[in-house]
Amino acid sequence: MVHSHVIRDILARDLSELTVERVEFEGQGWNHRVYRVNRDFIFKFPKDKDAESDLAAEIRILAQISSALNIPVPQYMFVVEDSASYEYLYGGHRAIEGIPLTRDVLLSLQPHSRHEIAEQLAIFLSTLHGCQPVEELEGLIPVEDFRRGYTSLLGDVRTYIFPKISNDGCKILEYMFTSYLENSSNFASELALLHGDLSAEHVFICLETQRLSGVIDFGNVCFGDPDYDFWHLNDDYGEDYLHRIRSHYDSHKNTRTGTEFREKLMFFQIADTIDGILNYAYYMTKDELDGTWSRLKGFLKHERDQDHNR
Repeated sequence: MVHSHVIRDILARDLSELTVERVEFEGQGWNHRVYRVNRDFIFKFPKDKDAESDLAAEIRILAQISSALNIPVPQYMFVVEDSASYEYLYGGHRAIEGIPLTRDVLLSLQPHSRHEIAEQLAIFLSTLHGCQPVEELEGLIPVEDFRRGYTSLLGDVRTYIFPKISNDGCKILEYMFTSYLENSSNFASELALLHGDLSAEHVFICLETQRLSGVIDFGNVCFGDPDYDFWHLNDDYGEDYLHRIRSHYDSHKNTRTGTEFREKLMFFQIADTIDGILNYAYYMTKDELDGTWSRLKGFLKHERDQDHNR
């Protein structure tokens, strides 16, 4: 972690128009460290060159699409491209008010509020997935080839994951990956603009109004399969609430339902867990890495037990 007093000095040198009174470390992901400044602003500092490119794209894309969205998103007021004291581009936006919409928070709301929030999320995703960035921004947005990416990941799974799990676990993962890759309908959707990491911690609610107050962290924005933006919602809020969200999602996009769709979302979830182990272990603490392995092995045990009960 870069200590708050160091960030204070960096901001003081780079942004003469900002009087820095208070800097608090908010947390970090695999790509960025995040600080709250003067309680009013959130600043994101990339950890490496790839994260810098992602943040630069996020800043420009949000500036273009924010007015079309029904839920507030970060609007970067401060962008430092050539810092005197920090190696990478960084930026700051006014903080999104509210708290993360965790499952517990969602369940504490009145039924009509839960219904309205499902509709808000559906409209947000439908609009986002229909956005067409202007031509000069398209080169900034990665185009994810899901078939190629997951084929490559399967190769890594066989090499690095299989030696560390049971034979039953190997068979389960082999089946999941090959079933996904061999099903042509999984690759039939038109590419859409994705948030890419739409988990509960990135969806904010104002408890006073019981309405969504913002969606944050567009660092994984890309063109890809629109179904991908639903797997976090399924994991965080459950299948019943996801069904409610999708009932409001633009009908011409909402053609994937039933067991096949559930299996696809489960595949995305497990593949993401494996990707974390293989590609982001460097950024995890020992407890975080152990927890990720435990989630994977817990899933494999559950699937093995389910097979035995069938």
